[in-house]
Amino acid sequence: MECNPLAVVVLRSDGSVVDCNPAFEQLFGYSRDEVILRQLDELIVPEEERERAEQLTARAKDGEEVHTELCRIHKEGHYIDVALHAVEVRVDGAHSGIFTIYEDISDRKRTADALKQSDLRSRTLFEHVSDPIFIFDKANNYFLDCNSAVQRIYGYTREELQEMTPYDLHPPEDYVKVHENIAVANVDTPNTYVHLAKDGRRMDVEILSDDIQWGGRLAWISIVRDITERNRAEAELRGAKADAEDATAAKSGFLANMSHEIRTPMNAIMGMTDLTLDTKLDSEQRDYLQTARDASESLLALIDDILDFSKIEAGKLELEILDFSLRDTVENAVKTLAIRAQEKDLELAVDVPDSVVGDPERLRQIIVNLVGNAIKFTEVGEIEVSTKLDVLESAEVALRFTVRDTGVGIEEEKLASIFESFSQADVSTTRQYGGTGLGLAISSQLADRMGGRMWVESTFGEGSSFHFIARFGMQENPVETS
Repeated sequence: MECNPLAVVVLRSDGSVVDCNPAFEQLFGYSRDEVILRQLDELIVPEEERERAEQLTARAKDGEEVHTELCRIHKEGHYIDVALHAVEVRVDGAHSGIFTIYEDISDRKRTADALKQSDLRSRTLFEHVSDPIFIFDKANNYFLDCNSAVQRIYGYTREELQEMTPYDLHPPEDYVKVHENIAVANVDTPNTYVHLAKDGRRMDVEILSDDIQWGGRLAWISIVRDITERNRAEAELRGAKADAEDATAAKSGFLANMSHEIRTPMNAIMGMTDLTLDTKLDSEQRDYLQTARDASESLLALIDDILDFSKIEAGKLELEILDFSLRDTVENAVKTLAIRAQEKDLELAVDVPDSVVGDPERLRQIIVNLVGNAIKFTEVGEIEVSTKLDVLESAEVALRFTVRDTGVGIEEEKLASIFESFSQADVSTTRQYGGTGLGLAISSQLADRMGGRMWVESTFGEGSSFHFIARFGMQENPVETS
């Protein structure tokens, strides 16, 4: 990536930027730090192109290799014509993200437009275009003219080309494809071929074609771009992607095995500790054993978080589809934290609708995590859990959950990284409040898996509101609850 002359950006499944290379920074004017974790579409996609951008992303997520031309916006506000090449990243068969390559074609587009509008009367422009340009007769397919780039790259003189047709530039196996496209205008999406130079060298090329008047004859103009290096870079990216997917799968398998191996002796330690706590002990011994018991439970919770996180990264986390009472699920999740809230004299309020279809256990996991964090970082005031319901046309409901607290809040510069794995708003919180920073990363990705997303609004010193949207089915026979 660092040495690639083309702009490369790697996206998560939600469209946020994982990484980019120096060529991307140079093309769009943003530094790497400015784009990491930001939504790429919000930075470089014009408003009028948003819908098309979403369609292209959906095609890439479906496994299609996307190649097209479009407009994007530089940081300073001017438009850039680019060729987009996007390929999906999959881990163990599950969608994980998208590799995207942008190639600046502004000069080529400007040249093509200028040539079409001026009917090639400006010979100076024609000769100085860096891409090869061929003109050939519509009637007999013989070349009529070419620019200097053709002679430089292909090695033929104009006189030699005038005795040739486009077929002479292609290997025999491409003749059928050339025959199908030779009389078809193609000004938006280039066709790809293999071309042969005079010395036998093979080049991967893209060709845009249109009809023109040339010297009183009906003719075709073909603008050619050598994409040999780009194809090589794409092949290397696909290889790197495969290596990354293999490494992620190996890491996930290792974490799963290690979690199992650690859990077995930990369960034995907890069991023996419980048995010992049931015996006659003095207060000091009981205090020591209870501390060991609490530490063991914390360690098991950490192991579960690591295992969940590795499953999500590997695309192996499956959501259950069950009829359940949303109100009961949320209230039962909050009940487990009520004692902690009471110990701090915090008011814990819950307001949710009822019956839906989805995975109650994973929903409970998100709510417990968010409410637990709210209690951890709130000393006085209140914590509120609420939802807003939207009925969708696809027999689904979209629920927006909000967990609001009056706690310490989060500094504005820390908000962008709050959902990263092993991230804390402040490293000192690990000592002051405890935790590994995995909980929010897991909760955010679970919200993604439920067809929604998670975000946070916070004012430092005044509190935070964590929001997440999740989609659920609608029950045919709603669960009755008291």
